[in-house]
Amino acid sequence: MKRSAPVRFLMAMMAGAGLAGAAPAWGTAVGALGQVAAEAEAKSPPRFIRVVESKSGQNVRLELVIRSFAPAEGEGPTVDLVAAAHIADRAFYERLQAHLDAKDLVLYEGVKPAAVGGRGDEAEDGALTDEERAERTRRRIRLVAALIERHKAAVGEYPASLDELAAGEDKRIAWLAQSAAVDAWGAPLVYTVDVEGDGARGGFNVVSYGADGEPGGEGAAADIAFTDGPPLSEAERVSDDPGIQQRFASALGLVFQLDVMDHTGANWRNSDMTVEELQERLEEAGVEAGVLFKTLDGTSFSAKLMGLVLKLIGSNPAYSAMGKVVLVDMLARADEILEAAPGEMGAMMGVIIHERNRVLLDDLRAVMENEPEVKTIGIIYGAGHLADIEKRLVEEFGYVVVGEEWVPAIEVDLDAAGVPPVQAQRLRGMLKQVFDQQIKTMERRRPRR
Repeated sequence: MKRSAPVRFLMAMMAGAGLAGAAPAWGTAVGALGQVAAEAEAKSPPRFIRVVESKSGQNVRLELVIRSFAPAEGEGPTVDLVAAAHIADRAFYERLQAHLDAKDLVLYEGVKPAAVGGRGDEAEDGALTDEERAERTRRRIRLVAALIERHKAAVGEYPASLDELAAGEDKRIAWLAQSAAVDAWGAPLVYTVDVEGDGARGGFNVVSYGADGEPGGEGAAADIAFTDGPPLSEAERVSDDPGIQQRFASALGLVFQLDVMDHTGANWRNSDMTVEELQERLEEAGVEAGVLFKTLDGTSFSAKLMGLVLKLIGSNPAYSAMGKVVLVDMLARADEILEAAPGEMGAMMGVIIHERNRVLLDDLRAVMENEPEVKTIGIIYGAGHLADIEKRLVEEFGYVVVGEEWVPAIEVDLDAAGVPPVQAQRLRGMLKQVFDQQIKTMERRRPRR
């Protein structure tokens, strides 16, 4: 049977997102969308993310929850768990911003270098050794180098300075570049461009002067240079097309969380693992370091194919509306996909969810113990984190649910876009079959627990 042009378009879009391919490709595609997820058991009532339909399925709305908690006994601050989708309608983020700005404290998601925040370059049981600092510095230098190469891919030339790199319009990258440009001894990394005779690879070099902060030296005081290590691997090169996802979101009439929300308020506090901690945990779980760069950058789409899809979206409002329906249904079932993900992706998601939640809840416990003036707390994290966070709030902190609000995140009016009901039903039925098959395939590939 010959498929209509909109259906062929959606199949191309799903292939670009990894839906029609191998299971790991689908898992990383979900990662590129910010790892938004619902609760693990599909048959149970939705806990953090749901799809609401009206007008016989012609109006489709993705909603995420704000759930409020209070101590079951005694005193303590109220805690709101705010489920975040990292791509959504602008109005969604405006609602979350207003809600969170009214809190005494907001703990928010965002993997960071160890130089950021109060954790510092310290081990849990004391100061790091010089050898450990040197290794962290090497990793940080490679991250900065990857961001430099990304900048060149976007604008055609290397940044004149690390300040210019950190001043980029892409906030997802700018904050990371700004905070990563410090070695594990606390000194700024030295960046040079087009320096002749120093062996700079590709026209630039990034150097730490080691423990003494002076050029040259031996042992712990020796310089650590990007050019002394291997070239960036393909996995470390964070994007072939840095603007692909921004254009994808724009074509659907959506925006990215970090492009819209302001995380700089005095009551906002980054509460997450450091890049180094995350890298170390992933390596312990057998996940290659390059996966982290792809996750941080949010690139898992096929840039060339998605470029073609973007042209199709822009040419027809029906394509844009149907693209949003695909996205809504993907996000609503992402939890099942991630739960079933085999191999490296499954191991990565275990670290990304549970290890980062541990850091967040340690920070929350410290606030409760040391900051009695804080009476209201908001936690904004990807929805896939919240089942574990809620469970621990109840079991470890003695909190209970006292209220909730469902906030529209993505809304699609298929009638207004000219999509006939039969075509919409056919599309969503096809998507359900694809999702079901992907889950079954991954469950078969996943080792028994």
